[in-house]
Parts: sequence; C-alpha cells; structure tokens
Amino acid sequence: GDGVDIGSGTVVGEEVVIGKKVTIEENVTIGSNTIIDKEGQVKQAAVIGDNVVIGKDSTIEHDAIIGDGAILGKGVKIEEGVEIKAGVTIPNGTTVKKDKDSPYKV
Repeated sequence: GDGVDIGSGTVVGEEVVIGKKVTIEENVTIGSNTIIDKEGQVKQAAVIGDNVVIGKDSTIEHDAIIGDGAILGKGVKIEEGVEIKAGVTIPNGTTVKKDKDSPYKV
C-alpha cells in the first residue's frame, strides 16, 4: 500500500495484503504465503488494514485480519484466523487467541 513504513528485521509473507499509511516496526513477522494444513484446509495470508501501527517484535499469523486504524503494541501476537476490530489499541505483550474471547476481536 501507499505510505507503508517497514522496520528492519521485519518479515512479511509474499501474499500479505497491506493497506495505506501502515507503520510496521522492527522485527515483526506477518503471516506467510497461502499454505495447506494437514487437514487440507487452505490458509490465506494475513490482511493489514489502512492506518495501522504494528509494534516491534509482534507476530501476526496467516489468515489474520487487522482492522483499519488498529494499534498493536510491542510484542503483540495475533493467532491464525483472528480478525481484529477497527480502531482498537492492543497493549504490549498481548496474545489474541482464535479460541478465546477477546475485546479486540470482531
């Protein structure tokens, strides 16, 4: 996307979709290419909305969606298949799991 700033040591999967005006700090890993898991399910790459900030040392697994305007603190982990609400701020060190309730999930 336009106006994307990516810090050093960051790894972004080939198929990841990144919106406009996104800041990705250092040492972030964002969900990889489309893969097929052991059950034969297709896992899509992550999607990052517009105006998102991703703090250093964070991980966003494949098939995750980050809503527009979300701010992820340092060391945040978003597990596969999780959709994050637009406009939320997720504190440093938080893990958002697919199988647990969270105020940050859609």
